[in-house]
Amino acid sequence: MNHSNAMQGEGKPPKRKDSSPKAAMGYEEKRRGALDRALCRVEAEAELSSAFVSITRSTVRTRLMQKNFKNLLKHVLVHEGGYVDHPQDPGGATNKGVTLAVFQRFYGASMGKDDLRAITDEQLEHIYKTGYWDTCRCDDLPDGVDYVVFDQAVNSGPGRSAKWLQAVVGTTVDGEIGPLTIAATRTHAPTQVINAMCDERLAFMKRIRNGDLWRTFGRGWQARVDGVREHGIRLATGTPESSDQVPDPEDQGIMPSVDYEIVRLGSRGDWVKKLQTALGIEADGIFDLGTEAALIAYQEEAGLTVDGVAGRKTYQSLGLVGAA
Repeated sequence: MNHSNAMQGEGKPPKRKDSSPKAAMGYEEKRRGALDRALCRVEAEAELSSAFVSITRSTVRTRLMQKNFKNLLKHVLVHEGGYVDHPQDPGGATNKGVTLAVFQRFYGASMGKDDLRAITDEQLEHIYKTGYWDTCRCDDLPDGVDYVVFDQAVNSGPGRSAKWLQAVVGTTVDGEIGPLTIAATRTHAPTQVINAMCDERLAFMKRIRNGDLWRTFGRGWQARVDGVREHGIRLATGTPESSDQVPDPEDQGIMPSVDYEIVRLGSRGDWVKKLQTALGIEADGIFDLGTEAALIAYQEEAGLTVDGVAGRKTYQSLGLVGAA
C-alpha cells in the first residue's frame, strides 16, 4: 500500500473551532455588536418616519387652520362695512372694521387715511388673525366653535367671547383661553358648545339696560346670532356650504349702513337724539355730561371700548346701523 498516495487523497485535516472561553466571549461580543448596530438603524428609521408623520400632520393642520381663518373672515367682514370717514372726527376713519388707530398700532404711526383706505388683504388678515383669531386660540378649537368664538370676539371683544366659552365648558371664567379651556372644550360635542354659547350671547343682549334695548333692537340682534349659530353648526357637522351661502364682503346688498355721524361731548343734532333714544334717556339732541355718562355705562355693559364717543361700533351694537 502506497502510504504517500493515501495521505494525498485524504488532504489536510479540517481546522477545529476554538472552543475556549475567550473565543466564545469574542464571538458573543461580535454578535451583540451586530445586533446593536441593526437596532440603531431600525430606531433611526423609526424616528425619521415618526418625525415625517409629525411634520406632515402639523403642515396639514396648519394649512387647514389657515383655510378656516380665511373662509370665516369672509363671514365676519359682511358685518364690518367699507371705508368711512367723518370730518367731525379726524381719528374716526375706518375700513372693513379696522380703525385708523388700530391700523397705526400694527403698521406704524406714519400710516394715514390713504393707507387705511388702500389696506391690503394681507394687512387685513394679519390684523384680524393677530388681534382676534390668535388671541382666542381659534386654531386649537373644534370646527364651528372656532367661528362662533371668532365672530363673538370681533363683535364684543376677545375677552367677553372667551368668557362665554369658558362658562359653557366649565372652566375658570377669566377671559383668557388657555390649555385648560381648550382641553375642556374638546370633551364636549361641538354643536352643544355652539348652541350654549349662542344662548349665552343672546341672554347677555337681552340683559343690556334691563332689556330695554332688546325690545327695540332684538330682532336684528337675534338675526345675527341665528346666522352665526346656523353656520357654526354646519361647520361642526361637516355639512357642505353651497356657493350662494358664502358671503361676499363687497356685496353692497348685505353690507350694513355706514351713514352715521360720530358724536361726543358737546355734539348736537339728530344723531345725538338717536343715540339718546337708544340709551333710554331724554332725547334733546345735546350731548351733555349726562349723555356721556349713560354712553360710558352702556359701553362698559356691552363690552365695547369705553371712550364716551359714539361711532360705528357703538351704533352697530345699539342696532342703529347694520347688524349688531
